[in-house]
Amino acid sequence: MPTQVLRGRYTDEAVIRRELANFFPNGRVLVQWERNRFFCTIPQALTEEQYDALMDAIEADHYANEKWAA
Repeated sequence: MPTQVLRGRYTDEAVIRRELANFFPNGRVLVQWERNRFFCTIPQALTEEQYDALMDAIEADHYANEKWAA
């Protein structure tokens, strides 16, 4: 199973788990946090579209939770 390494904040874990579960509903997904990086063990490598969607979801969640967000 490939490992996808993502830079992020520890608060991004829930979004990463949710999105990976959407991409691989029947597959085993393991997400581990270490030194500002998530090591995601997934059933197959992410496509470029999946990676972009994951990054967009992380960014949207981050800015939705900011104190100064409208």
